[in-house]
Amino acid sequence: MPTKSYQTRNKWYDRVGREKKNSVTSTNPQLSYQVYAKLQEIYRQKTPSLRAQFNQINKDVDAGRSDCGTLLPEVGEHRRKVLTAKFGSRKYEEEGRAQLTRVLMAYVVRNPTPGYVQGMNYICAFMLSFMDEEKTFWTFCALIEDLRLRDFYSHAMTGLQVTVELMCELIAVALPDVSALFPDYDGFQLFTQLLVSKLFIGCFVNYTNLSTNILIWDQLFAGKRVAGSGETFLVYALLGRYT
Repeated sequence: MPTKSYQTRNKWYDRVGREKKNSVTSTNPQLSYQVYAKLQEIYRQKTPSLRAQFNQINKDVDAGRSDCGTLLPEVGEHRRKVLTAKFGSRKYEEEGRAQLTRVLMAYVVRNPTPGYVQGMNYICAFMLSFMDEEKTFWTFCALIEDLRLRDFYSHAMTGLQVTVELMCELIAVALPDVSALFPDYDGFQLFTQLLVSKLFIGCFVNYTNLSTNILIWDQLFAGKRVAGSGETFLVYALLGRYT
């Protein structure tokens, strides 16, 4: 079983997920997680654009890209213990994939634009290692809808480009020896984009050890819940300034 300290991450839901759920269901009580999850079957048949996103989710999840064995050892082992305790040693991977698929598809029903982007599967898999499906769904919605820049996950990824520009400026100030290694700004910008894109899209999941990832997420959800605050915090986390 996970250690006691790792069982307290429901506070992520308490800090942002519960407020998101209450804000949605207070105006329309029917918009529960269960309803979003059931609607994906109808949308799959009638909405080609969503069908393509559902197929991509199935492809990524079925390919095992967020399975326990493909995550960093400490993160993957924690997820395996959680799933095994809930579903048993024979079906934990299968049930874990089904659980992850339901949450991601429910999110797409709620947010067909920008919809699903690769990297979201790691975020949800990490959340499901600490919370049940419904709490994961609402906490994930709060993260994407309220904390991240609204166009961060768009196809143009304008939010990511803005973040890269910010990172370039901060690295030049905080780590001048790094920026000095590049003969021109374009090369430095490309390096920064390659460095931060996967880290930021997946909110550091599978790129740091478990305890560091939890620390980063604790601080991420503890800040002001305004659009772009997530990006600002992750920038400082990358620079080691989050404590």
